This record gives sequence, C-alpha cells and structure tokens, in this order.
Amino acid sequence: MMSWREVEAALLERPAVLIPVGTSEAQGTHNPLAADYLLAHAFAQRVAEASGSVYLTGVPYGNSVAFRGFPGVVWLRPSTLENVVLDVCRSLAYHGFDHLIVVNNHGPNEPAIETALRTLRDESGLLVPVLWPSALARRWNDEVFPPGTVGHGAEPMTSLLRHLVADGLPPLQPEPGAYHEWQGLAPESSTRAGFEGSSIGLYLDVSEYSETAARTLPSADPELGRQLMERLVAYGVRFVSHFREMEMGLGKRSGG
Repeated sequence: MMSWREVEAALLERPAVLIPVGTSEAQGTHNPLAADYLLAHAFAQRVAEASGSVYLTGVPYGNSVAFRGFPGVVWLRPSTLENVVLDVCRSLAYHGFDHLIVVNNHGPNEPAIETALRTLRDESGLLVPVLWPSALARRWNDEVFPPGTVGHGAEPMTSLLRHLVADGLPPLQPEPGAYHEWQGLAPESSTRAGFEGSSIGLYLDVSEYSETAARTLPSADPELGRQLMERLVAYGVRFVSHFREMEMGLGKRSGG
C-alpha cells in the first residue's frame, strides 16, 4: 500500500506498473471463484517486488458470462471491462507512468483488453504489453505435472493456489472431471468445440457441457506450485528488465 507521496517518489525511478486483471468464475468445486485474480495479483506483486516495480490492486472481475450457470459467478460486459482497463491506464499515464503491463489471467478478457490498449496507443502512443501467467505456465507444465492432470480448474491452477493461499481453500474431493459431448460436438472451452478432428468456434455456457467447470480430476501439490511460481516470477522479472529499457515515451504515435 502506497500513499500519494510514495507514488510521487516512485515516479522518479520510472518504474514499470503491473495491473492484474482476473475473473470471478467456476474452477471446479475445489478452487475459489477468484482463482484467476488471485494468481494474477500474486504474480504482479512478486514480480514487482523482485524487479523494483509497482503493482495495483487491479480488476477482480472479467468477461465470465460463459460461467453464469454456476452460483456466485460475476461477469462484466466486454465494453465495461474495456472501459475500466482503459481508464486505469489513462490515469496512470496522466501521472507520467510510461511503462505499464497488464497481467491478465483469463482468455475471454483479451478482446476487451486489446481494444482498450489499442485506444490508449492511438491517444498517447503508449504501448502496453499483456502477460498471462497461466499461459506462460504451459511452457513448464509437462516438466512439472503428471500427464492428464492439466486443464481448466485443475493443474497448474490448483497447485499454484495451494502454494499461494495457505488456508481457507475448498477441499479436494472426487468429482466429474471431463467435458461431455454436446449434440455430437466435443467442447474444448467456452469458445471452441471439436468436430471431425477440427476445432470450430462455438459460444456455449460451460454448464452445458460440464458439471463442475473442471477439465480433469482434481489434484494438488503445493511444492509443485511453488516450483512453477518461481519460474513464472523469474520470467516476469526478466521481461520487466527488458521492458524498462524499451522506449515507451508518452506522446501520440506518429507512424505505423
């Protein structure tokens, strides 16, 4: 937590600013609804502290309408998310922060975030990258987790959360762990389904093809979560170091 005086002093160092964005959505019965945001926030905090950067409290909700069949899910309209992200970035740019990084941990948030960041660039010339911790983790999933344990609501999220949050998480318990067929199609996610070996776009509610919103049976190992988080943070620190050397000066973009 920083006072405005502390922020004023931090500006002199031209730090990177990490902005976590998550969701409130079902991730099986053994993970909290806030799982995506908890990971985005922890990643932003740890990378910021290890790299001399700063981080915000961030945006805990996102485009989770596909999960509305599960009680407790909260979703923003894409236009709302777009405007929230844009206004947060505008505010930071107004005060002179010129190296912003969005830490988004939910794929369906990306279109709204892209629109917001393209608008920001058109207005000010400020180019903002996006880091997605769960997607970055895919680089090491096969090295860290047993085959067949990776998927939505399963690994790596479950082990990462067991490492990040010591108490208060729902218990692991046997539950259905596979998406079931829907009218002859094989749902892959809330936006894709398989047909005759190829993938098509299909915008189903997750509750139409899953009882729990978990892709595989639950498993968790906090030590594996710790190992993976260390790799993620080390990557994030390397990126921040590189990014801070890039020229992101404010001022309307002059060319393509």
